[in-house]
Amino acid sequence: MTTIFMTFLRTAVALGSVLLVLAGCQSTGKDGKPLTQAEIMQKREATIQMAKTGLDALIKQAPKVKKEIDKAAGTQSLIQPM
Repeated sequence: MTTIFMTFLRTAVALGSVLLVLAGCQSTGKDGKPLTQAEIMQKREATIQMAKTGLDALIKQAPKVKKEIDKAAGTQSLIQPM
């Protein structure tokens, strides 16, 4: 793979990871009140869906990436439906 593509892939994975961590840590609403468990799950699911959408777009743009992602540790949960 090209260096530019690998840099893009690392950046995309890093950004997705940061977003997932931040969404998982978010436990207060805009008004400062604690979120309910249902609201936390809703935010988490929205973030996971956003990550899947981005990954699907990347695979659509560069289908060979799927083979690399399949080999990578910890990415199976992003590719396979829940």
